[in-house]
Amino acid sequence: MEQDSDGIHWSIAANNIEDQRTAADCQKLRKVQVARGIVFYANPLIHGFPWSVPDTIANKHVLLALKKQPFRRYKGSDSALTRTLETLQDLAEGSA
Repeated sequence: MEQDSDGIHWSIAANNIEDQRTAADCQKLRKVQVARGIVFYANPLIHGFPWSVPDTIANKHVLLALKKQPFRRYKGSDSALTRTLETLQDLAEGSA
């Protein structure tokens, strides 16, 4: 098995060596890989970087949720950043 570039779908390796025990399984997998039907549960351990999404996110929506995370973090950090800047400005004015 080889992982596709999207990190979720899989396909049968071109150099796959079949034997009598795996021939039937490989044949079934080849049929469904055309429809991109080989999908495993998304897991951060199979990627080169750590990530996490809430358990409520469906497997097919993991990539979309990951793409939205930076914007949501930025959007949520705005109020905390504003408070920090106001505190620093007050301290700067008080020491001047």
